[in-house]
Amino acid sequence: MTTENGKVSSSEQTNAVGAAGSRFGGLEAAVEISIASSIGKHLGDITAPYPVTATELGILSNDRTPEALAKLLEKGVKTFAGDHGDPEKPSPQQKLLRDVEKLVAKIRHIDEKGEGYEDEAGGHKEMDMAANVLTSVLLRSSPESGIDPREVEIRREVFGTNALSEKKLTSFLQLCWEASQDFVLVMLIVLGTISIVVEATTHEGPCNTCWIEGAAILFSVCIVILVTAGIDYAKQFAFIRLSKSLHESNTKSVIRDGKQISVTDDDIVVGDILSVNSHNLASIPADCVLLGPASDLKMNESSLTGESHLISKQPGDVILSGTNAVQGSGKMVVIAVGVNSVSGKIKARVYETGDNQDELGGEGENSPLYVKLDALAKRIGLCGTCAASVAFIASCIVGLGIEGESVSNLVDYLVTAITVLAVSVPEGLPLAVTLALAYSSNKMMKEQNLVKHLEACETMGCATTICTDKTGTLTANKMTARALYSGKVNYSVDDPAVTLGSYVMTHQGGLGKPVIDLLCQCISINSMNETVLYFDKNGKEESSSGNPTELALLHVVHQLGQSAEFDKIWPHLRVLARSSPDDKLTLAHGLNQSNLFADKEVCKRLLAEDGIRIFPDRQVVAMTGDGTNDAPALKRADIGFAMGIAGTQIAKDAADIILIDDNFASIVTAAKWGRNIYASIQKFLQFQLTVNISAVCTALVGAFTYQLSPLAAIQLLWVNLLMDSLASLALASEPPIEALLKRPPVNRTDSMITKRMCANMFGQSAYQVVVILVLLFKGPDIFDGMEAGHILYEDDINSVHYTLIFNSFVWMQLFNEINCRVLKGEINVFSGMFNNPLFYGIWITTAVLQALIVEYGSLAFKVADEGLELKYWIVSMVLGLGAFPVYQIIRIVYGMFLNKD
Repeated sequence: MTTENGKVSSSEQTNAVGAAGSRFGGLEAAVEISIASSIGKHLGDITAPYPVTATELGILSNDRTPEALAKLLEKGVKTFAGDHGDPEKPSPQQKLLRDVEKLVAKIRHIDEKGEGYEDEAGGHKEMDMAANVLTSVLLRSSPESGIDPREVEIRREVFGTNALSEKKLTSFLQLCWEASQDFVLVMLIVLGTISIVVEATTHEGPCNTCWIEGAAILFSVCIVILVTAGIDYAKQFAFIRLSKSLHESNTKSVIRDGKQISVTDDDIVVGDILSVNSHNLASIPADCVLLGPASDLKMNESSLTGESHLISKQPGDVILSGTNAVQGSGKMVVIAVGVNSVSGKIKARVYETGDNQDELGGEGENSPLYVKLDALAKRIGLCGTCAASVAFIASCIVGLGIEGESVSNLVDYLVTAITVLAVSVPEGLPLAVTLALAYSSNKMMKEQNLVKHLEACETMGCATTICTDKTGTLTANKMTARALYSGKVNYSVDDPAVTLGSYVMTHQGGLGKPVIDLLCQCISINSMNETVLYFDKNGKEESSSGNPTELALLHVVHQLGQSAEFDKIWPHLRVLARSSPDDKLTLAHGLNQSNLFADKEVCKRLLAEDGIRIFPDRQVVAMTGDGTNDAPALKRADIGFAMGIAGTQIAKDAADIILIDDNFASIVTAAKWGRNIYASIQKFLQFQLTVNISAVCTALVGAFTYQLSPLAAIQLLWVNLLMDSLASLALASEPPIEALLKRPPVNRTDSMITKRMCANMFGQSAYQVVVILVLLFKGPDIFDGMEAGHILYEDDINSVHYTLIFNSFVWMQLFNEINCRVLKGEINVFSGMFNNPLFYGIWITTAVLQALIVEYGSLAFKVADEGLELKYWIVSMVLGLGAFPVYQIIRIVYGMFLNKD
């Protein structure tokens, strides 16, 4: 198109004029000639300013009317023409301006009268010419040769890039900082630091092990923070890799410098010439204007509007980004990219960092589980602080006031109080939550649910309402033939489940084979020959393309051919089906579906922004969607589900969970796992709070009587931290049961601790405290040769007495851990346990570690140097097994005298 010096040759100008004369006549031909004579010196100058801005082009994308195009041409050509001398001797630019003004006036006249733009040959010459002016004059491109490759970077600077800036990744350090803000973790950090400082400054003699307790607490905090941050960080990168692979595979064919080349969607710039046809089902990457001539081009805009009705496009029409060509072909010029395009604006809204702080959503809310656990941790922390204060005050009164001990013992009293506080805090709770979420998200992935945000797993356990689109979500986004009329008789063609792609003929008397053959021939022949069904070697349909209406009729032909023999054998068989039940669909107990159909009058006029205003108040709402128009609602919902196959990239970016197989039923799987997360956390709370109550009561009794706890701080650390962490993993790995779907969803306002859980916790704690107190005060009397532990403690000797108490305490927790697997008072606590190897594997590991600690951990864990004799091991095991009959007693008493959950 250009010579070596970048100018247009005279021969090419002559050819352009000749081509114009052959395509157009009258005014349109004059405009074409004016273009050819006026733009020559500008085409080679890549530094010349453009007569139109990205904002003005964006207005055309938004309005998409002939008037919007007319205004753009009028203003742009005036800027292009400028002041070029004497009006009596107009320059080529001024001639172009006059001709374009006449063209604009003609477009407005036709538009006002509503006559349409079709000429006798069915063309759209005025709009076609307007599109040419836009391309050649305002965008300095060519419908035949495209843009100069040297202008690509300049166009990016002037009109923007098509590569939308992705949401900035959160750094690993930032994720660690966010994880460390948990109230329980902050409390543990403070306790660990105080423990190290107090022990290091008050310990008499060499401080070889005095730092172990505090360091172990801080180490556990680090583990929880690193695990939480690591999982979130890995999730970010996994999704980025998925998105990157999709972006790299999205390439389009454009014309630059007269050559057709392939570029990625991100490399497309304003002015590029794209070719589109029904054979390439990839979505349009930017907003464009269709150029002539076009061959019966029809676009599917369902990704933006939600409906599958085809939109016919003529030269001069705007084609939106994210839509698909399903019929015909054409050539178009790019007018808006990136955030200036329609889909780009929606995507920018999704990625907006303050999305949850605008007028549509208010400030972002924490997940229901986080809110409940945070409130629970604060209440537990308050109770622990009160218990620690009571222990310290009681020790001071008894030790200093009654027994007259030295004031120097205040430090020991303080250490005891800190131990009580440390015991009362559920150290394993943050890790239990993290493990439950990570385990569930991994399992959900195997069941076709890709979880992008861990919090979405547990939020789904509270979901009460699912707001769903119909087209492409509940249906396959395909037209279906519903009735045939032959011989004055109506025959219905019902599709009981369009997502299955199956058709069933239902009729009164059956169609004869001659009629069927004739019907199949007529339907097949009377078409535009642009629709194709693809079958495998076994005759099973694999895919289809083309006009949706013709596809529906061809499916009838296919079905008639398959069912002919069937009809002859069973001529009176009648199959009735409904694709839309009258009753509200209930997927699981307490989880209802609300349909948002764009073909309903109330929903027809909804914009993409309006979708986020329809969520019910006081409900936990899940939203499903597949189109770009669904993205704001997916972002605003408590849980957003996007379709993995049919969904647009913007919808996937906005969603919390992606349905990999596009199966709506996978939402039930998500609900089941979400409710299971709550159940897992409740199981762990039932276990750990029992431990905490027993340990605090034991420590308080010790403080009142001997001014020390019979359970050493390092022993309690093992019980509360290491063993509970293992228990959190064991209980978090419990698979969901079908009974979860028969229970109502977890209410946001309900406590995490139910009445039955309270009965189990306090009943087991009472049993454990009684056992510990009997061993504490009567142990030396019951067992011959056993010396009292508090006497030996004064001589810094680890006693068999206190070791037996420690061992019995741990075994009661281990056996009660099995009880905690059930929450609803089931009789058989072992049900399903041996189907979960992770649970019993961890249980056995914990038991082995306990045995090793008792026998060989005298230095670090303050147990008897020689370990325990066999008889003491038997006593510990028998007392631990007592947790099972205690559970059955609690279950019976609760069922008789207390309200059921």
